[in-house]
Amino acid sequence: MGEIPSEDSSAQMSGAEGSQQMPAAGDAYFVGWCDETLNADCYFRLLDVSATDAALLLCEFNPAEHTVEAGRLAGGVVGTHDPAKLILEFEDLARAVPKRRALVQWLQEARARGLPYNDWIDRYVIITRPVGAEGTEAPSERQDRRLARLRELGGEARKAGEDAWQFSAGRRGALARLIREESDAGRPMAKAADVRRDLARAAEREMKGNL
Repeated sequence: MGEIPSEDSSAQMSGAEGSQQMPAAGDAYFVGWCDETLNADCYFRLLDVSATDAALLLCEFNPAEHTVEAGRLAGGVVGTHDPAKLILEFEDLARAVPKRRALVQWLQEARARGLPYNDWIDRYVIITRPVGAEGTEAPSERQDRRLARLRELGGEARKAGEDAWQFSAGRRGALARLIREESDAGRPMAKAADVRRDLARAAEREMKGNL
């Protein structure tokens, strides 16, 4: 597991069985370290992260490199935070309210419940502003992202009148899939009417920029 030191700590890298300490460096280095060591960028892109994987990540463990047995890390691994309590709480929530949850939603649950976790993820969210992080995605960014995603799914926005837009679904039902993705990820303004409005505003802004 990687350990992130305080600002005055010096960089040190030890062997495979030792700890890895990330030097107090700039934001770009920090994000790169988290992506390399924890696969943070990958997990933040997922729409559905399991309760156990989320708990491990919040305690600065890479789920791909650590296994859990009976709610605890196997092999006697010790980190700055023991994920056992988070695993217990998150698995209980997953049973009580079963639904898909992105990593940022698990983070919000931990904050709301006052559960202990490693603060690497708070800094990462502040720097990278992953989709779904409360208060981090500006409306224009959300609108542009949704229009880009619609196109990735095979859809398109077309002007249908002075104040009207039409959205082609494409062969894969792009618009319906986009709405479902936004809703499943627990993102704000995810109702069908809100998503359509965002798409129209992004397309209108794009058209004006191309004039």
